[in-house]
Amino acid sequence: MPNPLFSVVVFAWRPELLDRSVSAILNQTYKNLEIVIVDAYPAQDNIKVGQVITEMVQNYAKTDSRIRVLRMARFEQTREEPLKNYEVTCRKALEIITGKYFLFQNDDDYIALDYVEKMVALLEANPECTTAAGLPIAVDVNGKETDGPRVNNFRPKYMAGHEMVLDYTRGGKMFNSPGCSIFAFN
Repeated sequence: MPNPLFSVVVFAWRPELLDRSVSAILNQTYKNLEIVIVDAYPAQDNIKVGQVITEMVQNYAKTDSRIRVLRMARFEQTREEPLKNYEVTCRKALEIITGKYFLFQNDDDYIALDYVEKMVALLEANPECTTAAGLPIAVDVNGKETDGPRVNNFRPKYMAGHEMVLDYTRGGKMFNSPGCSIFAFN
């Protein structure tokens, strides 16, 4: 089985959640990873929190050669463009990652230790598949699983990417992933 490079982009906003998220990526069973941690310090409203995040992100980069840091400037957000910071950051991350597959992940998400391995196997075995996502499990801030009905990610285990996009653009709710989605570069 091929061993393509897999890129993970992590958005660092909350120091109390970041260690668990990054640790789950670093300890993946799939090792051919490129990890970009977005230092969102300039976008933080709380300067002390931003400084803590910057220090954490720099320490991660010192401990693992697969990690690079993308430090972003703050963009003023407007009512018309409430997610401008996120949009600009995603575009910049796409310019620098080099993996065949990529994952955008927020710091409040963490993945199973074999998540990337399973997703690469799925995508490599199904070249027409351009996106994949695992089933999210809701947890509280302490990492304890919370009970509740499945309210997101109603798509089947496998489907063509264009079907998901069409459903989404038509206002469907087949795919409203609150976490980790894998994408393939073609």
